[in-house]
Amino acid sequence: MAVIKDVARLAGVSTATVSKVINRPDTVKGSTRAKVQDIMRQLDYTPDPIAQGMRTKRTNNIAVLSADIRNPFFAELYSSLSADIQKNGFTPILYTIENKDTQLSDIINDILVSRTDGMVFCFPDDYVDIGKLLSLNNLNVPFVLISWDIQNSKYPSIIVDVYDGMHDAAMHLIHQGHKYIAFVGGPENSRISKEKFQGYMAALKESDLDVPDEYICSGDYSLKTGYLSARHYMHLDHPPTAIMCANDILAIGCMKYLLNSGIDVPKKVAVSGFDNISIASMYEPALTTVSIPVSGISSACAEMITDMINKKGLSKTSLLFKTKLLIRNSTDKDAPLEL
Repeated sequence: MAVIKDVARLAGVSTATVSKVINRPDTVKGSTRAKVQDIMRQLDYTPDPIAQGMRTKRTNNIAVLSADIRNPFFAELYSSLSADIQKNGFTPILYTIENKDTQLSDIINDILVSRTDGMVFCFPDDYVDIGKLLSLNNLNVPFVLISWDIQNSKYPSIIVDVYDGMHDAAMHLIHQGHKYIAFVGGPENSRISKEKFQGYMAALKESDLDVPDEYICSGDYSLKTGYLSARHYMHLDHPPTAIMCANDILAIGCMKYLLNSGIDVPKKVAVSGFDNISIASMYEPALTTVSIPVSGISSACAEMITDMINKKGLSKTSLLFKTKLLIRNSTDKDAPLEL
């Protein structure tokens, strides 16, 4: 079985150069890098990760902490992030937080014991007090947050402006002539759902529209919550003519009730979502939603955590990504399909 010295001898370079090609290929001249990589392929040489870790004190693992990926948005985000992390030469290790009270400390301890090179928290605002967590564990590990909190300047972050996204969606419905617009949010203690709610409220206040208490529902991010919320709204003395939802799953649940009840969407009731999960454009009617630039976020996040692990300076400690409103048939029957 070939070892690193065999690769170096046949390529006519030092073992240090071969190591750089393996661990930091961007630091090696292109022609040299290509020659070493060609020899590695010829010899079917595979670096020993245990030996590498002993020499570099690295595992080449990056822990990714996420909410439950049964939510299609988090599944899509992790899939994209995983691919980008692997492109940078690291292995992503997924940890899902389903019960923050009983799981989180065990997960953090496991990450610390395994000497993970870096950590990515995907929208941790809903499942952890990040400031308390980091101070409690004295993490000596590079980390990046994917967050909604545009006020954050303390931690390295990839930030998504969900407030503006929901504000844009509300203004679209108002421009469509709707004056009675209800809201379906996530759990009441969900900070990201609260941020979306504030965007919704701001748009209605700017347009001098009232929001009765009975126009606000919340629950878990499920089809059932959306379904039951729509049923509640449609049994009011003055039902809304539009329903805004904090994510696409809630919106699809709403439309399921409306369509099953013979209520035309969007002629009688318009419905909008948030996240632009893959099924949103395929549902009938196609769902108006706020698209989060998952690909751009995951690429930027992978680059940021890699630079931190390699002790490269960050040009910016936070990057802000804006959302995009995709208008489809659930709010405008004449809208062209926008994927």
